[in-house]
Amino acid sequence: MAALRRPILGLFGSDQAVTVSQLESCGPYHLRLSDGGPDSAAYLEHLLRKTGVAMTSLDLPSGLGRGEVAQRIGSELARLTREVPRPGTLVVAGGETLRGLCAALEATTLEVQGQIEPGLPYSRLRGGRWDSVEVVSKSGAFGRPEIWRDLLHLDGANGPRASDDATTPCHHHGRPGWDRT
Repeated sequence: MAALRRPILGLFGSDQAVTVSQLESCGPYHLRLSDGGPDSAAYLEHLLRKTGVAMTSLDLPSGLGRGEVAQRIGSELARLTREVPRPGTLVVAGGETLRGLCAALEATTLEVQGQIEPGLPYSRLRGGRWDSVEVVSKSGAFGRPEIWRDLLHLDGANGPRASDDATTPCHHHGRPGWDRT
C-alpha cells in the first residue's frame, strides 16, 4: 500500500484501554472533542488543514450507561461527518463505530483492498458522501500501543518525523481560544 492520503481523519468510538493508549501515543494529534457540533468541527477542520492529521475521540461525561455511550458516540460522530470535509483517509477503531460511520455516510460497500499488517485492513468506501475515501480500521481492543503513531509516521511528542512534510502540530486540543488562521 502507498502512503496514506492526507488529510488523515481518525474517528474513535472505542473506549477500550488499548485504544486509549494508542491515541495517547499520537501526542498532539489526538484531539478529544466534547461533541460533533459546529465548533468542534471547525476546530477539527483547522487541525486537519494545519497538520494533515487528527485522531479524534469524544470526551463524554462520566456516569453514562453503555447503551447511552454507544448512542452518543454514534450520533456525535455522524454529526461531525456532516460538518467536516471528506478526508483523504479515514482511520477507525471499533467495529460498531465503523458500522455506524458507514451508515451515517450512506456508504453502500466497504471494499477491502488489503492488509497493512495482521488485524489492520485497509478498504475503500463505496457510495455515499465520502465515496472512494480510503479506510484503515481495526477492533477497538486490539493492537500494540504505537500502532497509529507508527502507521502515520508520527513522533507522539513532537509531531511528524523529520521525513514527513506535514507542518508543526497544533497543541491546543480543542480548547477555547484557538487561532482559526
